[in-house]
This record gives sequence, C-alpha cells and structure tokens, in this order.
Amino acid sequence: MPTAVGNERPGGTSLAPVVGTMARTYRELVVWQLAEELRELVVAETAMARASGGWRFCDQARDAAASVSANIAEGFGRDSAAEFARFLNYAVGSLAELDTHLRDAVARGHMPPARAAALLHLRARCETAAIRLRANRKAVAEEARRRSAGRRRD
Repeated sequence: MPTAVGNERPGGTSLAPVVGTMARTYRELVVWQLAEELRELVVAETAMARASGGWRFCDQARDAAASVSANIAEGFGRDSAAEFARFLNYAVGSLAELDTHLRDAVARGHMPPARAAALLHLRARCETAAIRLRANRKAVAEEARRRSAGRRRD
C-alpha cells in the first residue's frame, strides 16, 4: 500500500492521515487530494476563460487536470508498486501539460497572471507530491524484485 505524502495544505490543515501511514483508498493519498483540488480550481477558472473565447484552451486544460487525479486513482488500483509508479509518471506528464496550458492562457489573455500563478503554485505542489510518491513506489518495486530474484537463487 502507498504511504501518504506531504500531508498539509497552506495554513497547516491536514489532508490525510499522518505521513507514513498506509492509505486504504486512493482518496486518502495527499497527492490525489491535491490533484482534485487543482482540477476543481481549473474547472472554475476555465469557466471564466471560456466566456472570453478561450474554449479550446479550457477543454485542454480541463482534460489535463482531470487526467492527473484519474491516473493516480488508476495506478493505486493496479496490482504492483511498479505499475503504480508508471501511472504516477503519466500524472506528472499531465501536470507538465497543464503547466503549458496555463502559461499559454496568460500569454493569450485568457487568464489573469495572478490567477494562473495560484494554479501554477498548486500544480507544483501536486507535482512534488507525485514525484515523491513515485520514488517511493519505485523503491518498493525494486525491493520486491530483489527479494524475488534472491528467492529464485535459493
């Protein structure tokens, strides 16, 4: 089971059980909670941008944001730490895509820089959490591979 990573929001409110405890569902993962918060904010912000003619940007940004939490959830449901790490890679890729869309939205005048900055900050926090959890899952997968290889030699 994955561990909760980075368990605080700005202001210190807890998002999940104590760091290091085992998550029973993907909804307990701080990284998923951050991704969901990001998705909700992107949906709210893009509702305003859509009215200004940025409908294509809105669809792309919403899809990228939704992909982050969806990949985290799907990876959590997979059978191994290695597979979960692979889906965390996809989530990190979607976060990079979202970064590009948000910066482009500012450049095209679809979003005020201050609003984009807040989303970009949350996006960066989510990316950090995803990368930390991915490293954890990769380490667990490597340890399992080593143990399995050791048992085959015995």
